[in-house]
Amino acid sequence: MMSSQKIIILTTVGKSLLVNFSRQLEKPEADVLKASHKELINLIAKMGYDRASAETNSIVKILDLIKRERKVEDDQFVLYFLHSETKEGRFCSSILEEYFKSKGYLVVDQEIKGLKYDSKEFESIGLKSLIEEVIGIIRESKRDGDDVVINATAGFKVESAYLTLIGTLFQCEIFYIHELFRELIRIPKLPI
Repeated sequence: MMSSQKIIILTTVGKSLLVNFSRQLEKPEADVLKASHKELINLIAKMGYDRASAETNSIVKILDLIKRERKVEDDQFVLYFLHSETKEGRFCSSILEEYFKSKGYLVVDQEIKGLKYDSKEFESIGLKSLIEEVIGIIRESKRDGDDVVINATAGFKVESAYLTLIGTLFQCEIFYIHELFRELIRIPKLPI
């Protein structure tokens, strides 16, 4: 692999980080949303990445696997966090962005228009925006000679389904991990 080639990891962001912080701190989610980011970043280290959130657990495992298999460096990864247009989505994505930046990774935080707790807008705008955004990132990345990896673990369940379908159509490597699994599942490429 050429050293200039990037590995783009696309991850949808759910609210497991917020839920787990709330449990760990024994505070309501509304109070956690007001906590200092520094305190929460430290809490991830205390809890352990594998227990902090679906995103930290899956991303760290994907990074470790790709580094072992492809012998690549940290600076070759670009982590895209695709989050909902909600305060919880923005919050979780911003914490994840700070956490992974502190580990030396390049991070892109992307809000998806229309992904919110409104079923009509979610259906008519949000899912279409997600599809357009993901396809745009994949096309641009492939045009630049970069590799795209899909992390279909977190976020709304339908987001995972769409990411898996798009990743399959564009022949991207796709990973998934359920909260009860210890290991990643590499979704087999279909001969399309």
